[in-house]
Amino acid sequence: MNLRGNNLKQAHLGNFLQAIKDNVKTLRLVHLDMSNNQLNDQSGVVLARALKNIKTMESVNLCNNLLAGESSDALLFLVKENRSITKCVADNNMIKAHALTEIERTCKSNKTITT
Repeated sequence: MNLRGNNLKQAHLGNFLQAIKDNVKTLRLVHLDMSNNQLNDQSGVVLARALKNIKTMESVNLCNNLLAGESSDALLFLVKENRSITKCVADNNMIKAHALTEIERTCKSNKTITT
């Protein structure tokens, strides 16, 4: 699903996240691109929680948003819990490099498990 560059903010996520929650058992979401929006740290946390149970999810792109420390913790938890995610990129945010490295390392580990 490509939602790149839609100027999305926290306020815009409500209906989208509710739809995910309501359809988590039948949802076949494989790729989610929410890059180039205005998602803040709270948005990242809420989104990561929503994606945790989507077992068809393989990749998430959250580059060029306003994500920071809380989001990095939530994204790391996401990729540890949802082993189907083999790519999660969040470059050009306010997330520290070591956190991005850990997320990437976990995704690579997931890829090894799924192949």
